Amino acid sequence: MTYSAPHTSDDQADRHAEEIQVLLNLPGRERIRSFYNYWQSKRKGSRFPERSDIDPLEITSLLGHVFLADILDETPTDYRYRLVGTDIVEIDGECTGMRLSEMLPDRSLYHNLWQQYDAIRDGRYWLRVETLPHRQKGHLIPYEVLLLPLVDRKGKIVMIFGYAAAGDRRTG
Repeated sequence: MTYSAPHTSDDQADRHAEEIQVLLNLPGRERIRSFYNYWQSKRKGSRFPERSDIDPLEITSLLGHVFLADILDETPTDYRYRLVGTDIVEIDGECTGMRLSEMLPDRSLYHNLWQQYDAIRDGRYWLRVETLPHRQKGHLIPYEVLLLPLVDRKGKIVMIFGYAAAGDRRTG
C-alpha cells in the first residue's frame, strides 16, 4: 500500500492529514503514529513545520527509525542523508552523508522511490507499506515508511523527515 497526500491548500492539507491519521490509527502502528503526531504538533498552524522546530531529543524513543534527508537544489534534484537511525542502518546499511544518487544511481530502476522523494519536495506526504529484501540478511521483511516535508524560515521545502520501521507491525 502506498498513500500520497498532495496539498495545494491548508484545507486540503487538513483533509489529507485526517486520511493519513485513519491509516495510522490501525492496530500496531503506535510508533509511526507518534512520529506523525510529533510532526503535526510542530506545524503551528502552517502547512509544514520548520526544520528548526524539530528536536531529536524530543523523540528519543523513535530515533532509531528516523531519518533526515536534505533536498539538494540541483537539476535533477538529489537528496543527501543527514541523519539515519540505527534501526534503519541495520536493514539498509550505513548511508549517513550519502546522496540518494550514490546509493541508487539508476533512477529508472528505482523510479518509485525517486518519485516519492520528489513528491515530498513538491509538498506531499507519503505513507508506504511494502515488503523489501533485508540487505544484510537477504530475506524479505515488511517495511513501513512515512515521508514528511520540512521547510526553512521562508517556507521552502528543504528536507525530508522520515520514519522507517521493519519487521512485525506489532512492534513498528
